[in-house]
Amino acid sequence: MPIKIIEVGKRHCPAGVCDQCGERITDAEDGNVLWVMTGKPKSKLILNDELFLTHKKCNRVLEKRLSQGRETETHIQSKGLDVFIAELVQNLGVTLEGAKRTKHRMDLLGLIE
Repeated sequence: MPIKIIEVGKRHCPAGVCDQCGERITDAEDGNVLWVMTGKPKSKLILNDELFLTHKKCNRVLEKRLSQGRETETHIQSKGLDVFIAELVQNLGVTLEGAKRTKHRMDLLGLIE
């Protein structure tokens, strides 16, 4: 998954980078998360745990690239990056109050622009 550490001013921050064009994704609503499953649809599909990020405009090109050259039948799954992040936050047990406390600490430390 192309979450990379980038420099923002004097800070190092995580950022999402498109696996197709290599540019930073700056709006979660303009991004997708993709993953690959292989096998026949009527049998149990095998989940590949590698994730890919794309801009919505880059999604189809990356889907084609991920499907090429595989020995088994490939099924590309995807969901919006904003939905994926919301699900991840929920699965990590982050609460709204906890997120507000973290944002407040980051504000105090000057970590939010």
